[in-house]
Amino acid sequence: MADSLAPMAPSDRHTSTLTAHDDLAPAVRKFRLTVQEGPAKGIAWESRGAQCSIGSQAGNDLVLSDPTVSRFHSEITVEDGRARVRDLASKNGTLVDGVAIVDAYLRPDATLRLGSSLLRFELGEARNTVPISERTSFGRMVGASTAMRAAFARLERAAASDATVLLDGETGTGKGEAAESIHLESRRKSGPFVVLDCGAIPENLLETELFGHEKGAFTGATQRRVGVFEEADAGTVFLDEVGELPAALQPKLLRVLETRTLRRVGGSEPIKTDVRIVAATNRDLRAEVNAGRFRADLY
Repeated sequence: MADSLAPMAPSDRHTSTLTAHDDLAPAVRKFRLTVQEGPAKGIAWESRGAQCSIGSQAGNDLVLSDPTVSRFHSEITVEDGRARVRDLASKNGTLVDGVAIVDAYLRPDATLRLGSSLLRFELGEARNTVPISERTSFGRMVGASTAMRAAFARLERAAASDATVLLDGETGTGKGEAAESIHLESRRKSGPFVVLDCGAIPENLLETELFGHEKGAFTGATQRRVGVFEEADAGTVFLDEVGELPAALQPKLLRVLETRTLRRVGGSEPIKTDVRIVAATNRDLRAEVNAGRFRADLY
C-alpha cells in the first residue's frame, strides 16, 4: 500500500489559540547513516524528516541489498532531540553498539548491525523543517496545535492524489476520522464513502462483503449482490483493520489495487471499479510481513 500516515490521538483534536511558538514549523535534528560493512558498503543516507525505515525491500527509506536483512528490519525516529531505533521483528535482530535490542535510544555516534550489515549512525545539530498546514481543520478533524497542523499537511497531500493510503495507529487514535476526512477533501467527495471492518466479519463472509457474489454462487445466494468496491464506485472504500485480512483474500485485494478490476464470487467476468482505497490497521504490517502473515507486495 502506498503512503503510510499515522493518525492523531483524540486528546489533540481541539481548537486552541495560536501562539508565536505554534506558528513555527517543527524541526528535527538531521541524522546520517553510512554502511561500513556488508553488500551495500559505502552507501550513505541523510534524513529529510524524523524517520528512517531500513530493510531489504523497496519502499524503505534506506534499502540494503543484503540477504541477512529482513524486508522491513528496523526503524529510526528522532524526537525531542533524541534518536531511537526499534527492531521490526526482524529475523536476525538489530544490535546497537554490539547489544541486541528491541527498542533503544541511540548515542550520537552509535553503530547498528542488521544481519551482516554494519551501519554508522551520526546525529547532527542541523535541523530538518517539518511542513505544517496553514489550516486548523481538515475534513472532520479540528486542531490548532503544531502537531495537528503537521499531520494536516500530510493528509492534504494524500487527499490531493488518488494514491492508496495506509493509516496506522492504536485503536482509538482517530484513524476512521482521518480516512473520512481524506475522502471529504478529495476530488471524490461527492461519491460514496463505504466502510468495511475486516476484523469484524467472519472469514467465510468477508470475500462476499469485499467483492460481492452472483446468484447461485453458494447455498443461500438467491440473488446477485455487489461488494464494497462496486458500492463505492467513484468514491472511497475504507478498509478498517486491514491487518486482519485472511491470507487467502490478500492476493484478491492486490489484484484490485493493481488492475482496478474484480470478480464477484461465482462470477467469471472481470468488473472494472473506480475507487480510492484508504486502509487502517493497529498492527505493524512491516512486522507482519517479516512473519509471513501479510504479503510484502500488498504492503
